[in-house]
Amino acid sequence: MKNIQPIFLVDDDEDDRLLLKEAFASVSGQIPIIEIQTGYELVELLDTKPIDQYPSLILLDMNMPRMSGLEVLSVIKHNQALNRIPIIMVSTSSSRDQVHDALEQGVAAYITKPITMAEYLEIAREIVRTYFNE
Repeated sequence: MKNIQPIFLVDDDEDDRLLLKEAFASVSGQIPIIEIQTGYELVELLDTKPIDQYPSLILLDMNMPRMSGLEVLSVIKHNQALNRIPIIMVSTSSSRDQVHDALEQGVAAYITKPITMAEYLEIAREIVRTYFNE
């Protein structure tokens, strides 16, 4: 089995993290998922990691306390060591302005949070196929 860098799952909602984590485990049990509760914690964690321990992908919630997803995105995209990590914004909001702002700042994709487990599974399948060639 090849060494797969983890996905960092950043969301202040424990239920959303659980559903996404379960979806990824169902689709591909090989991809480690690191759960992070806030954008601030993500920024601190990335500051302490060596490059070879960066995640393969970040799933980032838009609406979080202390630092919004857009604020976190800005920090990451303005850091030359981090700006190549693909980021997928995941949000309950489908506001055109928020989607536009996220895309302008460089997210790889913007996904509105699903409602059903089948939708979570479909998102996990697409991400695994696109980023992990499984």
